[in-house]
Amino acid sequence: MTKVLLAIVCHATGEASVHDGRFLRSFDPDAHGGRGSVLTTLAPERAIVFEDAGAALAFWKTQSAAVPLRDDGQPNRPLTAYTVELLPLADALPGRQA
Repeated sequence: MTKVLLAIVCHATGEASVHDGRFLRSFDPDAHGGRGSVLTTLAPERAIVFEDAGAALAFWKTQSAAVPLRDDGQPNRPLTAYTVELLPLADALPGRQA
């Protein structure tokens, strides 16, 4: 299995965000009344490392326990407000073994 990092590309609407081009460092889906809190970093060694792509995507789809449903009845998954890219850890840390 290939360990991966989640990198934020842009807001899901296509608009730019302050997190664009950065790696996910932490995420709390219940913060801010279920709107979530995202911390990112430019340093891949400070990012969350996922065991594989499946684990990273499952994390990206984490549902808020505080506010599990949106007003439209769909699951409230705050991190999906961002378009993300999975980057193999070995690519993010050139010259190092992942």
